[in-house]
Amino acid sequence: VLALLLGMGRSSRLFVELHQKKALVLAIDAWTFNPGAEGLFGISAVTRAENFKRTLEEIHAQIQGLKSRPVTYEELQKAIKQCIAARLASRKTVEGQAAELGSSWILAKDLTFLDTYLEKIKAVTPEQIYEVAQRYLRLTNQTTCALTPEVSRVVSVGTAPRGEASRPQLFKPANELRVIIKEDRQLPFVNLVAVFGGGTLFETPANAGITRLLSKMLLRGTKSRSAEQIVATIEGVGGHINTFSGNHSLGITMEVFGDDFELALEILHDLIFNSVFPAEALEQEKALQLDQIAAERDDLLTHGLNVAKERLFGSKAYGLNILGSEESLKKITVESLKEFWMRLCAPRNCVFAVYGNCDFDRVTRAIERYFGAWCATSEMSIHELISQLQVDFNTGSKVVEPHDKNQAVVIVILPGTTVFSVDKYPIELIQESCSDIGSRLFMRIRESLGLAYYTGAINFPGLVPGYLAFYAGTAPNHAETIVKEILSDLAELRQTGLQQEELDRVKAKVLGQRKLSRQDLGNQARAAALDELLGLGYLNQEAEDKHFEAITRQDVVSVTQRYIDPEKAVIVVLKPEPS
Repeated sequence: VLALLLGMGRSSRLFVELHQKKALVLAIDAWTFNPGAEGLFGISAVTRAENFKRTLEEIHAQIQGLKSRPVTYEELQKAIKQCIAARLASRKTVEGQAAELGSSWILAKDLTFLDTYLEKIKAVTPEQIYEVAQRYLRLTNQTTCALTPEVSRVVSVGTAPRGEASRPQLFKPANELRVIIKEDRQLPFVNLVAVFGGGTLFETPANAGITRLLSKMLLRGTKSRSAEQIVATIEGVGGHINTFSGNHSLGITMEVFGDDFELALEILHDLIFNSVFPAEALEQEKALQLDQIAAERDDLLTHGLNVAKERLFGSKAYGLNILGSEESLKKITVESLKEFWMRLCAPRNCVFAVYGNCDFDRVTRAIERYFGAWCATSEMSIHELISQLQVDFNTGSKVVEPHDKNQAVVIVILPGTTVFSVDKYPIELIQESCSDIGSRLFMRIRESLGLAYYTGAINFPGLVPGYLAFYAGTAPNHAETIVKEILSDLAELRQTGLQQEELDRVKAKVLGQRKLSRQDLGNQARAAALDELLGLGYLNQEAEDKHFEAITRQDVVSVTQRYIDPEKAVIVVLKPEPS
């Protein structure tokens, strides 16, 4: 409970003070390791090098605050609810249930140990928190380690009743909003997802990165709630809230106990209609996004993929970096952010999903109450945008870019397909056949020839045609050999497709991964909302399983001959300049 109070969640003391208010850290959390005997209490943070010393000082200040006065009853109850929610969340999947039983038996020889543990959590008092903070959070008991850009060194510093799940149902209010609802009372949680069309297809080189920035700013305050109050309201009832963004969308996700669903809906309403995008918070988020751009540039594979996409697509669609650029972020203001949000914030450009411990009739009544009067501020929808967008590929070129690291990365990228084409299923299996340690690329280039550190492939079907990329990391003197080997393997793949044994293996793997991902209701809700938004339909995930199962070797050969053409490849090689 002490770790939760200090550094778990967006309303925790460390996150609010060091990330939200002072923008000192990119990430921070507190954690415990309790093996049964003596354990560990830790705080982890990622910060810029120039903020390291001040970050340490602020962490110590927050620790001292816990030691100087007992926590309030309200703050303690919030942490207890978070702890209970986190523990019960492990029961969402079969893997989680098995892990719970196994650890309970290993640690306590009691299969119901978690239930006993939660009862003890509920009984924790402010006085007990104060006592353990005094006993364990001592400078003489502390070791601080930091990995810095200059020198690495060690620094010493003084539940609900179980029930059957229903099929998802689609509810359509009169204003063109779509709401997917699935009743599932196996656990006490309800997941709420709101997803809007957005991403690089809505952006230009002048405002690239604005979707990602907007998603972060949606949690930075409304007309009636500060950023801290937004998070504290949800985490105070044991829930959590976050935002996301990607090439096609941005959205808001929440998970709360079923009894708190309408509270989550009220917060969602506030975020959608009353976000104010404070200027100071915008500058903080822009600085964090610039740090992410710098980190991407420092990662050879990520940077190489960005270069390859820009060369293939040019300066539009998927050629734009979802993080933007230094130039584009500087131009984004509070006014341009509000204007962009008004463009996206329309019911026809939005899908809600409500999955979990809920009632269909109660949900629809609440949706009508909070969002029934929502009128469009923009007539643009993601599908109208696609109809106006023309993508012309720039194929058959090679880029060699120098860098200062003693390694090389090779990327071969090809034009791909769309999410609407049945070709995406064989292409996904081709990508999987080239991506794991049993893949043809790995076995040949790394294991047989010993030329690469790693190999892999990426398939990205888009709303407009996407891409298929193959990559390898190697020593600088092997880079050109790797290019030849990848092109040779692609030529062979183009002619023969996958062997039956390969096809059976990757088909089983893909289907297994898809089923595992659907164990979590939050994943189901987000996938269904995105599929409905993109025009695939909210039941698309089930239909796609059947498509994968039906693929034959001939299907694969047909697709490889149409999409895998080495003559159309864009080749990117990142390697150090010769000394």
